[in-house]
Amino acid sequence: MNYMRNEISQLRNRMITYFRWTIGLIIGIWGTTVIPLLMKMAGII
Repeated sequence: MNYMRNEISQLRNRMITYFRWTIGLIIGIWGTTVIPLLMKMAGII
């Protein structure tokens, strides 16, 4: 039983790590491409 709980805990930690990486990449992509394009279209840049 403890083995199963340990495996589930490790899986949960891995999923949290992957989720954080995914969110970080999305924010990075938006920050370097989409936001400057929107600012250029709005005449801010």
